[in-house]
Amino acid sequence: MKKSGYTIPELVVLMVIVGVVYFAVANKASYAFSVNYEDDLYNQTIASIEESAKIYGENNPSIFDGVEGNSVYMTVDDLAVLNVIFTNSEGVVVDPRHEDKTLNALNVKITKQDDKVTAEVLQG
Repeated sequence: MKKSGYTIPELVVLMVIVGVVYFAVANKASYAFSVNYEDDLYNQTIASIEESAKIYGENNPSIFDGVEGNSVYMTVDDLAVLNVIFTNSEGVVVDPRHEDKTLNALNVKITKQDDKVTAEVLQG
C-alpha cells in the first residue's frame, strides 16, 4: 500500500526551516527600516542655524563693513545673544544627539558675494 502525505517528523523539520528563514529575513529587514531620529534632528538644527544666519546677513549688510574678504565668522552663541536663533530658557542650543552638550561653540561662516548671502556651520 502506497501512503500519501508527509510524516510528522518531515513536517516538523519543514516548519523549523521555514521559521529560521523567516526570523533571519525579518531581523535583516528591521535594520533596513530603522531611523536615527537624533541625527535627523541634529541635521535639521544645523540647517535652521544656517538659514537664520543667512537671513541675519541679508538683513544686516553692515556686518560685512570693514572685514577683509567677504566673510564674517560668528559663533552660535553670538547668534543666540542677538536673538537670531532659538535657544532654551538659558540661552543654550542643545545638541539633540547628546542632551548634555551644546552647539553654542560652533562657528558659523556668513559670506556675501555679489549681493548673495550664504551661511555655513563649520563642523569640527
